[in-house]
Amino acid sequence: MAAKIPRNFRLLEELEKGEKGLGAEACSYGLADGEDMMMSNWNGTILGPPHSVHENRIYSVQIHCGPDYPDNPPTIQFISRVNIPCVDQKTGKVDPAKLPCLAQWKREYTMETILLEIRRRVFELLFTFQGYQTEECDGEHNNVSYTRWLDNQVKSLALYRALLRQCSRLPDAVPELQSSKSLIQQKFHKYKNLQSPSQTVNALKAGYEALDLLHSASQGNEHDRHRIATLVLESQSIRKQTAEFKKILASTVQPKPLSKRELKKEESRRFQEITARRHPDATPILSRPRSVVNGKRRIPVLVSARGIPFLRIKKPQPKNLSGVIRTKLDKRWRRIERRERLGVEILFAKDEDDWDQLTLDQTETETWAGEIKKALDEVNTNLKESDLKNKELAEAMWQVVLAERKLAAEEETQRSTQR
Repeated sequence: MAAKIPRNFRLLEELEKGEKGLGAEACSYGLADGEDMMMSNWNGTILGPPHSVHENRIYSVQIHCGPDYPDNPPTIQFISRVNIPCVDQKTGKVDPAKLPCLAQWKREYTMETILLEIRRRVFELLFTFQGYQTEECDGEHNNVSYTRWLDNQVKSLALYRALLRQCSRLPDAVPELQSSKSLIQQKFHKYKNLQSPSQTVNALKAGYEALDLLHSASQGNEHDRHRIATLVLESQSIRKQTAEFKKILASTVQPKPLSKRELKKEESRRFQEITARRHPDATPILSRPRSVVNGKRRIPVLVSARGIPFLRIKKPQPKNLSGVIRTKLDKRWRRIERRERLGVEILFAKDEDDWDQLTLDQTETETWAGEIKKALDEVNTNLKESDLKNKELAEAMWQVVLAERKLAAEEETQRSTQR
């Protein structure tokens, strides 16, 4: 027999799971008082299921774990006002007899199990019942309506499964009959959230008629087989016509004008596409300054991207320039990582050399540390050379900036004189 986990250990496991968010996203729980040494009182929350009247709602509960937990279930009490079958409307306490996980409690169950059971067994049964409100509703009238709605849900699911079973019994010789299964699935998912009682009754009536038709066709009735094939072809034709109509309608609709932000974003995207490759007529940046320019002279700005110098003429900068800078930075970073890795490996290499000297009782001409030191020196040399080149490039670019400034000042003086 497996050993039982003590109460406090079990609660510590649940506390760690709840605080780190390792459980389900649909619920959460934690201690009500961090100084509670017995870890008896807890707070829990249940997130309402999506696509339901409970969507974006958070339901708060209080959980009390007695001294005999987890041998016996905890007590649950809703703080938020709800109107569901297993909750006492006056006290907000959950009736253990009406919630399966509490009625059939097992030691392996946790507080998360209870919260998920409440959400799955109660809230998700109500997620399409739009008339059922959790606040300000008449309990007696609501229970009657809920019972009718639940009865229709059970009937709908049973009818849906029966229709799919009958589809599997249709002969394979007629391709149109095989398309009836996908048609039934499509219609079910389209109308499964009906709320109108009259529409629900009509849908069930049509479903039972379809079930009789499929049964007759599976028994060999040629007339009913032909009728099913005709219905499937008509449905496919209607879908095709609807798709074509939507396509024509979409082509006639005037596109929505772009906002200023969207226009700027689109312009930036097009500029990046245009400048993805270097222009064939582009001149080296160090060939500046140009003696003659069209319009006002743009003075470049010397910028350093983590040690990589470049001249920015205007914003946004060309995509090919960004790619060159990124490539240089990646290459430099790989060298730095290699230098750090070799710095650690040379320590192990020295230990290997010491061990060889002790065991072989002689000094070898080629050592482990010597080869790694060569590689380390090579990396350091490459880094120093690249840094020196970047420094020289930055100085040359700065001379370009000074020359551009000088020419810009001279051109401005000429323009002011001509005025």
